[in-house]
Amino acid sequence: MSDHEQSKIKVAGLSILPIFILALADFFLLIAKPAGESIISHLLIAVLVAQMIAQVIFIKGEICNGQRSRLSRWNLYFLIFWVGWLLVTCFQVKVYLPIRLAYCCGLALTLTTWQQPKEEQLRRAILWLGVVMGTIGLILALIPLFLFELQTSLTFNPLLQIVAGIALAYWGLLVSRNRLNGLIEILPYFVLIALVASSVFALVAMAIIHIDRVKTDWNILHLSFYFICHLLLLAAWAYPLIRREKAPYWLLAIIIVLAAFSPILLF
Repeated sequence: MSDHEQSKIKVAGLSILPIFILALADFFLLIAKPAGESIISHLLIAVLVAQMIAQVIFIKGEICNGQRSRLSRWNLYFLIFWVGWLLVTCFQVKVYLPIRLAYCCGLALTLTTWQQPKEEQLRRAILWLGVVMGTIGLILALIPLFLFELQTSLTFNPLLQIVAGIALAYWGLLVSRNRLNGLIEILPYFVLIALVASSVFALVAMAIIHIDRVKTDWNILHLSFYFICHLLLLAAWAYPLIRREKAPYWLLAIIIVLAAFSPILLF
């Protein structure tokens, strides 16, 4: 096997790995959720955030055709996520229409980055269409959070999903061998803000639930571990900042696992 073929296999494996982690997390979250609740991806917002970051790079980033092509191919692997969840909705009795439409928006967003035209004006028009679809998808993904009870909405914590989404985008930049070092350096700072906001959101939500005396099955130990996960994520993202270097794949994998699986502790 030639070095080129080995490189292609490695890139494909690295592109599929985060999708596999997300699918595994969603599977365990669906198993853990109480019976009767709707089957919805707990990582929908995370994927949309990652793809919207990639979309901004396609539009505003100063990247060569090679980097654009590699990032486009990496982004295309999210079709597995969107098509998979659309197929799941086909076998559901009760489906939230906004969520199904959000899956469709995610699918459309992914397709706008595939085979990008060389003519700049046409390419930018298609990419901006993707931004519109992604924005609509994010709005639709947030709607059910206001319909559920607060303890259920907390398991979909959108701020924690943003942390996972930025990690996914960071992963994509590494896989595509992107040279946007300025963006790579600044992404961890956005994550730190999102982590602090996520912790505050969770604490406020739990305080409201306690004040309202809502009956929950929460375990104090599990709740403690939920916030410990936030501290571990904070430490993980501080690592590349302190060392002034790019985060390695193994660290990003740990970050994605912690952000994706920690909501299980709230069931």
